[in-house]
Amino acid sequence: MQRPSVAALALLALAAPAVHAAPPECPSTTLSVLAFNVEYGGDLVSFAKVVEAVRASGAEIVGIEEAWGHVPRLARELGWPSYDARTHVLSKWPLVGQQGAHDAYDLVEVAPGCVVGIGNVHLPSYPSGEDEARAGKAWAEVVAIEQKARIPPITTMLTELTRVARGGIPVFLTGDFNAPSHRDQVRPWPVSLAVEAAGFKDSYRDLHPDAEKDPGFTWWAGRPPVKGWNPDPKDPQTRIDYVYALGDATATSSRILGEKGRAWVDIAIDPWPADHRGVVSTFTVKPGPAPALVAVPGQMAVAGSELAVQYHAPAGSRLVLVPAGTAPETIGAAQTLEAGSGVATLRVPTTGVAPGAHEAVVMGPDGAVLARQPYWIVAKGAKPTLTTSKRAYKQGEPIVVRWANAPGQRWDWVGLYPAAKADIPKPMLWRHTKATIAGEGSLDGDSEAEVWPLPPGKYSVKLLLDDGYTRLAESGFEVVR
Repeated sequence: MQRPSVAALALLALAAPAVHAAPPECPSTTLSVLAFNVEYGGDLVSFAKVVEAVRASGAEIVGIEEAWGHVPRLARELGWPSYDARTHVLSKWPLVGQQGAHDAYDLVEVAPGCVVGIGNVHLPSYPSGEDEARAGKAWAEVVAIEQKARIPPITTMLTELTRVARGGIPVFLTGDFNAPSHRDQVRPWPVSLAVEAAGFKDSYRDLHPDAEKDPGFTWWAGRPPVKGWNPDPKDPQTRIDYVYALGDATATSSRILGEKGRAWVDIAIDPWPADHRGVVSTFTVKPGPAPALVAVPGQMAVAGSELAVQYHAPAGSRLVLVPAGTAPETIGAAQTLEAGSGVATLRVPTTGVAPGAHEAVVMGPDGAVLARQPYWIVAKGAKPTLTTSKRAYKQGEPIVVRWANAPGQRWDWVGLYPAAKADIPKPMLWRHTKATIAGEGSLDGDSEAEVWPLPPGKYSVKLLLDDGYTRLAESGFEVVR
């Protein structure tokens, strides 16, 4: 039999907090949810105004877009206890991040053992089907653009959230969809049709059914001019930011946050800090009993520190921590979990645990795996690294990049640039890391590409933070004929 990992042995020596023996009866409650694209980290006008806007909304759960690594900062300045940098969700209530089979989402524990789910999306802005439609492109071509650019990413999230909802847990979907709704226009826009076909309700439009009287436009917003791009006052307004709900959640109000002087803005902040307006919806919601789950906030711990493990499982279940790829049934006896209430947190010392990929696993009384989540142990003082598989590639050969010790934020990414450029211009090729701490991927014609194949020459690849331009690591290579 394989020996237990050091973390599993440490776990055996600790008294485990209690978890539910039976599902609770979850009472109905009121919950406010905000979708807010803060534009390039929220610093262009005033981060303090971003904080003010969130507070003025009265929201308890917020989905942020274009955070640029500022989710922890926003949570800190709000004084909120819970955030997930992998999903860009903040909450006044405890969050339990979940890595689903299709996409990441969060469970929010609004009462002990009672949860709602939230997924947060930022769909691609380019190419824009709406822009092409305004330019007169044939509707079939517009639909093809939407189907290629935005339907795949929204489908993965819808698949995950509908699975959660089938378990009796109401779910919310927030975000910048970069697509209009068929509820606002006579045209059958594919994204909104797909979301509603999955059973979700558009909270704003359900409460404001007359799109001409209450347009609820969320883009573009009249913020003060900044260096770089500014909206043209002649550009048309549109509604592309939404708060959707599925399950036992009934919208009772939905309001638009934005600049002064707009008829459809319900909550005005002066000056308004972003090019998008926010939408906040309040619901009467009946949360569902928490399922069996396990999570490691932040997905990592530094070797020698304590690892926080959140979990919830039936009485008699076991929690084990194993190296990635280890069959948990080979670990042997672990701490049996006793009856109690709520999602519990166990802090496990990591002294002696080898850096690398690990998994937290909850096993039921019968030995069946109920939940598992990956996490990483990183060496003390370790910094992010980025390497290529070779120093020289033939023209047209995929560039294989590997990263480690990354922060694991939602939109961490790798960009490829000419080596001669000292600054960071628009990348020639790029791809996201999928919020992983360590991993690898290829930069080639199937990634986001401005130029492919690369002409012969010297290049640099950079690991960058959360869709922004904070450089975390860098490596060079050459393309030869």
